[in-house]
Amino acid sequence: MTDFQFFIEAFEAYTAELNIHEYTLHQFDEKQNFYKTKGDIRKAVFRVPPVSFYDRLLCQKAFNLEPEEIVGRLQDHVEKVYYHHDGVVVVYSSKPVTKEVYLSVNDIIKSLLK
Repeated sequence: MTDFQFFIEAFEAYTAELNIHEYTLHQFDEKQNFYKTKGDIRKAVFRVPPVSFYDRLLCQKAFNLEPEEIVGRLQDHVEKVYYHHDGVVVVYSSKPVTKEVYLSVNDIIKSLLK
């Protein structure tokens, strides 16, 4: 098991993600506006980073899909996606990515989940 999986289990995570802080510093205002317009922040996903976890309830609320459906939709498009701890782990890339790739992951993943 990876450390990421361990933390998901240990903290009973609703969501978990690995972010590159310097790539997302500029998004503060955008994120605040997103949460103001979407309402309950526990029902939405602002940005999908290259490594993330969403539990079943968040999958249903944010993507209108079950974790198993997300696995099916992403399995041929990402490095790794799998069911874990009643949710889904999405690994677009386990290796460092450029800022451009990092920021494009959100649009790629969300378009596959529509």
